[in-house]
Amino acid sequence: MIRYITALLAVSMFAVGTWAQNSPPHLQDVSIVYGAKNPELIPDNIAYRLYLFSLTVPANASEHERQAQAGRLATLNLTVPEDSQVLNILADFRSRYDAWIARWNAEAQQQQEHFDPTLVLQVREDIVADAQRALQSSLTVDRLIRFTRQVQQEKRHMRIITGGSQ
Repeated sequence: MIRYITALLAVSMFAVGTWAQNSPPHLQDVSIVYGAKNPELIPDNIAYRLYLFSLTVPANASEHERQAQAGRLATLNLTVPEDSQVLNILADFRSRYDAWIARWNAEAQQQQEHFDPTLVLQVREDIVADAQRALQSSLTVDRLIRFTRQVQQEKRHMRIITGGSQ
């Protein structure tokens, strides 16, 4: 009986050691930035991406989703022509962003542990920058300032993870 218990303990210790070596790496040096406390620590490019996405609806949006979108856009006090332009910009942004997600998933699945997200992440940044440029050329200075203020205010509702092996 003692041999059985000793063998069981030895196997258990070996199994725990093996599990620890094969477990996924833990995120180290990870911190969460809470926009409610430190909105200035949330980078503008991330805030724009999250805010722009929050203003979009999928291509097959329901009437309820479109009404909710209209409510979110109403806070910007856009004119009718600006509203139409912004809706087109948001639809283009969402379409490109959805295509980006599909590309990310396909490449990650195909390449698995060899997947290097660097180029794919740059495409995402380009999509956001293109939407920002489109807004800059479509909105009046006053509306653009209001939009930018809204992005800055929305930072207070955001949380992002920084550092570690993301």
